Amino acid sequence: MMIAMVFIGFTILFGTTKLNLNYSEYVTSLTIMGMVTGINLFCWIVVFTFRKNLIIEAHLDRFPSGSDELSGVNNHCPSRLMPNPPPPSYYEIEGYKECKPPPEESPPDYEAAVSMLPLQCSNN
Repeated sequence: MMIAMVFIGFTILFGTTKLNLNYSEYVTSLTIMGMVTGINLFCWIVVFTFRKNLIIEAHLDRFPSGSDELSGVNNHCPSRLMPNPPPPSYYEIEGYKECKPPPEESPPDYEAAVSMLPLQCSNN
C-alpha cells in the first residue's frame, strides 16, 4: 500500500514530463492506482477493526470480574441497569384538555362579496 502511494505521488509530480505520459494515460493511471489504493486501505481498516473487536470480546470473556483496564466498559453494561420509564406525555400532564380552535365565521357568499365591492363608474 505504501508503495502504491509512492507511485501515485511520483505520477502526480512527474507523470507528463519524466514518464512521458499523455493526458489520458496520466488520468487513467492515477484513477486506477487511486482506486486500488482506496480499496486496499478500506480492506485494511475493516480487517484491523474486526481484529480489535475480537480481541476486546475475548478479553471480556476471559476476565468478566472487572479488575483490569476494561472494567469501566464491563461495569457500565446497559443490560445490568434498569431502564428508566419514559417521561409522561403532555396529555397526562395537562389532564387531557381538549384544545380546539375557536369557531370562525364562514366566508360570505359570492353575491354578498360582490355587493360589498364599491361601485365603479361605467362612464370612463
